Amino acid sequence: MGIYALGEQVDKKQLKLKSFNGSIRCEFYKGISWGASTFTELPQYDNNNRIWSGFEMKYPKEDDITDWSNLYNFVDFVINSSEINFEDNIIDKFNINNAIDYFIFFKPSSSYG
Repeated sequence: MGIYALGEQVDKKQLKLKSFNGSIRCEFYKGISWGASTFTELPQYDNNNRIWSGFEMKYPKEDDITDWSNLYNFVDFVINSSEINFEDNIIDKFNINNAIDYFIFFKPSSSYG
């Protein structure tokens, strides 16, 4: 007896990501450790590296391009926006349901008081 999980590895095909055609049309990251995903730090990124602050870029492929600016801007907005700016612009920045799920999942337990 026990708890069992059966799952599929998430990939480009399963997510129906658009193919790279000279410009980035979609991005796929894998969380590999804590870092920017906790919304507590904002280290600079290096587009010569496929790993940035706890994330590994899976798509576009390394042969296509590496550009961390979208994820960096996402984290920067969450960390550094004023409360009013955040409330006024969150709907335009993100798929709100995805952002809420992400925040709930990654919110550090120490933040619950």
